Parts: sequence; structure tokens; C-alpha cells
Amino acid sequence: MKKVAIYVRCANEALCLDLQARLQNAVAGQTDWKLVGCYVDTGYNGLNIDRPALHDLLSACAAGAVEAIVVKEFASLSRNAENTQSLVKLFQKNGITIYQYLGESLEPAHLDYPIEMIYRR
Repeated sequence: MKKVAIYVRCANEALCLDLQARLQNAVAGQTDWKLVGCYVDTGYNGLNIDRPALHDLLSACAAGAVEAIVVKEFASLSRNAENTQSLVKLFQKNGITIYQYLGESLEPAHLDYPIEMIYRR
């Protein structure tokens, strides 16, 4: 079973709850996936990675508790190029796959592309 975590960053609690439910349903529909955590940062800016739930997620990744992360879009993790590069390196180092929720499907983010291309995919 692949150990999967959800990460949600959004402006208000109602939006976060709705998005969290959609991502949980998407994960539940995947065979051989086990949801091991749901990390939610409400009201935080994407330019700064100093967010409590993101820190908790990164700790879980470093401990080997997470093999994949599901986000609405890659920019949910960071909207700052330097921070994004740091996160990509951490995920690659730990063998973690990022999946983006694209409407009704989950697609892996292409972390091997240049940072500016990640946001366009």
C-alpha cells in the first residue's frame, strides 16, 4: 500500500473543508493507496513556506511516513520559486511523488521539469 498524504492550503475554512473532502474521495478511489494524513493550512500565503501543517507534512516525509502527496495543484505547496526548488529537492531525495487533482483525476506532477514549467502543467 502506498502511504499517501493530502496537503491543502486555501483562504478560508469552508473552502478548505470542501477541497479536503474532494481530495479524500480521490485518494479513496485509488487501489493500493492508504491515506496516512491530511495536512491543512487555512489562511496562509503561498509565498511563505512557514506554515504549521506544511512543516508537519515535511516532518512526516523526512521520517518515511509518506510516499506520495496529493494537492489541488503544485502551487498549493509554494508560489515562490526558491521555496519550490527546495521542496522539489526534498521530495526527490525522499522518493516522494506529488499528485495534482485535476477535476476528476489525479496526475503526477513532473518534478524533473524546470520550476517555471511545473506551474504550467
